[in-house]
Amino acid sequence: MRPRLLFISLLLVALAAAATAQDRAKRWDIMTSHEIGADRFKAKFPDFDGKGVVIAVLDTGVDMGVEGLKVLPDGKPKVVDVRDFSTEGDLYWEEGHINPGEKGEKIVDNKGRGLTHFRKAVEGADPARFYLAFIEEKSFRDADVKDLNGDGDSKDVFGVLIFTVKDDQGKMRYVAAVDVNGDGRLDDGVRVSDYWRNHETFCMTGPKGARRQLTIAANFYPAEKRLSLHFDSGGHGTHVAGIASGYRIHGQDGYHGVAPGARVISLKIGNNRFAGGSTVTESIKKALDYGVHYARKNKVPVVYNMSFGVGSELETRSAIDRYVDSLLARNPGVVFVTSAGNEGPGLSTIGTPGAALRSIAVGALLGPKAASAQYGCPLAQETVFSFSSRGGELFKPDIVAPGSAASTVPLWENRDHFHGTSMASPCACGGIALLVDALARDEKKYPIDNALILRAVKMAARDVPTLGVLDEGGGALDIPAAHAYAKALYDSGEHRILRRYRIINRGPAQGYEAVYWRYTPALPRKTDVMQMVLAPEFVKGVSAEAKARFYRAFDLVPDSDWITLTKPMAYLKGPQPTMLGIMVDVEGKAPGLYCGKVQAFRKNSDAKTRVPDFAIPVSVLVPHRTNAFNRGRFHAAGKVGPGLFERVFFEVPAGVQAVTLKLRMLEGGKASQLSAALFDPDGMARGGVGPVTESGDHTEA
Repeated sequence: MRPRLLFISLLLVALAAAATAQDRAKRWDIMTSHEIGADRFKAKFPDFDGKGVVIAVLDTGVDMGVEGLKVLPDGKPKVVDVRDFSTEGDLYWEEGHINPGEKGEKIVDNKGRGLTHFRKAVEGADPARFYLAFIEEKSFRDADVKDLNGDGDSKDVFGVLIFTVKDDQGKMRYVAAVDVNGDGRLDDGVRVSDYWRNHETFCMTGPKGARRQLTIAANFYPAEKRLSLHFDSGGHGTHVAGIASGYRIHGQDGYHGVAPGARVISLKIGNNRFAGGSTVTESIKKALDYGVHYARKNKVPVVYNMSFGVGSELETRSAIDRYVDSLLARNPGVVFVTSAGNEGPGLSTIGTPGAALRSIAVGALLGPKAASAQYGCPLAQETVFSFSSRGGELFKPDIVAPGSAASTVPLWENRDHFHGTSMASPCACGGIALLVDALARDEKKYPIDNALILRAVKMAARDVPTLGVLDEGGGALDIPAAHAYAKALYDSGEHRILRRYRIINRGPAQGYEAVYWRYTPALPRKTDVMQMVLAPEFVKGVSAEAKARFYRAFDLVPDSDWITLTKPMAYLKGPQPTMLGIMVDVEGKAPGLYCGKVQAFRKNSDAKTRVPDFAIPVSVLVPHRTNAFNRGRFHAAGKVGPGLFERVFFEVPAGVQAVTLKLRMLEGGKASQLSAALFDPDGMARGGVGPVTESGDHTEA
C-alpha cells in the first residue's frame, strides 16, 4: 500500500510589533514585492518599469475604469485592448425598422422593442441600416452583479442601437449607441466603437446617488451579427491586473503593482454567470492565440498571466497543458505565467495548466511583513501558504511569490484583499515583465525566448531555507539575479543553440522530471539506481553541424548527504542523450519526508557565482508503520510555529476501510487554531479534524 499523508497545520494569530510611522510611510505592505527583489531592481533600473511589455490577463475580465488601471505613468490608457472569449457578454443583433409614430420616431425590432430620440446619437451614420440588441438584467441572475444600474432591482432592459459610420480614412466601422439609463431614449445615451480604437467605455446609470457597477467596453463582429461586451462581473481579473501592473491604486501615490509601466490586454475566459467564473478549454485556446496575434501584430513582448486552473491527475498530459506547451514551443517571444493551484498542502497537487512544462507555475509565499500588515500575525520566517499546491513527480512550482494582496477591484466589489496562488502568479508576472522589459530594451536588444526566461527565473531563484523543494520548487523569484543570469546566457549565445534541457525519469515517477518515491512496503535501497535521461532541445533551425559540435560538461552536486550519484559529473555531446544515476540512502531514517535536489553546474565555472544549468528534485517518503504489534496505532508529537506546518506519513495496511485521527494541543500550547487534514497519496483531501483552540483540548474524527 502507498502511505497516506497526515498534514498538521498551526496558525497563530497575534498582534505584531507596531512599525514606525516612517517605515509605514515608505512601504505598502498590503501588497508586497520586496520578496522577489522588485524594489532593488527598480532602484537600479528605474526606466525598466514594464513600459516595453504587454501583460495579457486571462481571467474574469479587467475593469479599466477603476483607479490604478485607468492610465500609465505617462498618462496614456493602461488597458489597451479587451476581448471576451467566455461568451458572457455576447449580444446578437437584428435589423431595426423605423416607425414614424404620433409621438416621434421609434426604431424597433421584430418583437416591438425599440428606442426613441435616436437621431442625434446616429449622426454621420449610414442611414440605410440600423440594428438592435438588448442588455437584460435578468440574464445576470446567476452572476455576482445582478443590478447593472444600482436601482435596487434586476428587471431593467437597456437598448443598444448599432450602425456604421466612416472613419478618418473613409472606411466603414461599427458603432453602438447605448441607452445607459434604460429609459428607452438615446438622446442621453453613450456612443462607443471597438474598444481598441479609442478606448471608449460606458457604465449603466441609475437614480441619483446610485452606485455604478460595471465598466463596459465593446467589440463588433459583423459577420456573426455579434456585439461582444467586455466587463468584469467576477472581480478576480481586476484584482490580478492591479497586482501585476497597477499604477496609483486607489489614487494613492506610491501604491503600485509590480510593473506599473506595463500595458494590459484583458483576454476574458471566465464566464461569471457560472460558479467561480467557469471557463472551458476552447476559450483558453482562443485567448492564448489572440495573445500571440497581438504580439506579432504590434511587435511587442507579451507576458501572459493566467490565475485560473483546476486540479489535475494528468500532469503535463491534459489537453490544455499540451496546448500551452505547443504554443510556447512555436512562439518563443511570449511568456506564460500561471498559478500553481490551491490544492495543497498535499504533495503532487500542481494543477493544470501549471503542469505544462514550458509554463512558469507560481506558488504562494507568505513573508513576515505581509503577515504582519495583512493578518496581524508575527511570522518569524518566510513560508508558503498551506493551500499552495506542491510538487512531486514534477519540478514544480517553478517559483514562489507573495500570495496575498490588497489590490484593484471593480466598482461593485467591497473587498479588496484576497489570497491564493491567483495572487502569487500576477506578482511573479509583474516581476517577469520587468525582466522581459529590461532584456528587450537593453542596448543589445536581446530577443525574448520563453525557455531562456523560464530557466533564468527558476535556476536563479532565491532559496527559502525553511522550505523544501516540493514546497518552493526553484525558490522565491529574484528579479535582479534572474536578470544577471539571463544576460549571461544571452551574451554566451545560448539562445542561438539551446532552448532547454529535457529530463525524464526512467524509474519511479516514470516519464516525469523528478525522483519521487512514495511507494511501500519496499523503500529504495541505497544501491538502487534511479536512472534519469538528460537530453538537449535545440533551437529550431540549428544546423546538423552545430548540433554535432555541441558539448556541455557538468559537475553534479547533491545538496543532501543521503543523495548519492553513480558519477560526479556528466556531459552531453551532440544531440545524443546521456544517463544520470541517482541513489538515496534512507535506511534507518525516522519517518518523514526527505527532500533534496541534484544541481548541475557548468564544468570549470566559478564556485562563488555559478548558477546551475538544471536541477533534479529528489524526494522520498518514509512512513510510520502500523501493524499487529502497535495494534494499528501510532503517535506523533512536535512543535509547529505560527503559520507553519508539519507533515506526518503513515502506511495504511491492506484491507483497512477507516482511519481515526485524534488531535490534541499539548499543555502549554498557545495558538488560535490547530487543525489536521488527511490527504491520500494523490494529494487529494480526505477529511480532517479540528480546530483545537485551547491547551489540553482534543478532538477526533
